[in-house]
Amino acid sequence: MTRQKYTTTARSREIGSHDNLPHYAAIGSPADFYVWTNHGERSGKSSTWIKGKAGIFRQLASLHRGRQEVEFCKLIDELMLANMR
Repeated sequence: MTRQKYTTTARSREIGSHDNLPHYAAIGSPADFYVWTNHGERSGKSSTWIKGKAGIFRQLASLHRGRQEVEFCKLIDELMLANMR
């Protein structure tokens, strides 16, 4: 069974899933979160914890809520580059 394209939980905002690639996610809370991507590699990648950037987390949540997929994914990719493990 394939999950819906847009998923929201108490701790995450996701587009795609492990069985519906590509998969982009912001996981955590406004105070501290990390981003996750999987473009079809064998396994996905996550950033380091991002702390003190509540405005960016809220922006991600707003883009996700508005189903603005391109902007959400672009911001996740930018955060991934800036906060690589």
